[in-house]
Amino acid sequence: LVTPPDCSEIAVVQAVSRFFAPLRPGDTARGELRMKRCSQRKATKLGEGYFITTERAFYNQRNELVRTQDFTVLHYRV
Repeated sequence: LVTPPDCSEIAVVQAVSRFFAPLRPGDTARGELRMKRCSQRKATKLGEGYFITTERAFYNQRNELVRTQDFTVLHYRV
């Protein structure tokens, strides 16, 4: 996970999954994680923090894209 300094709390804002191919018993999978966006510090009702969106991509043993997941999380401090 990407954790900004002084932001020990998190709140999941949105999670979106997309599926492209099935995984079957015996398949192997690998994943990659990349940061897509990070906001400037924002004041929210929970506290000051950053909205960070990451994308996880999962591939099978043939290097075919199986699934992606975009995760937007508010990292904040109280």
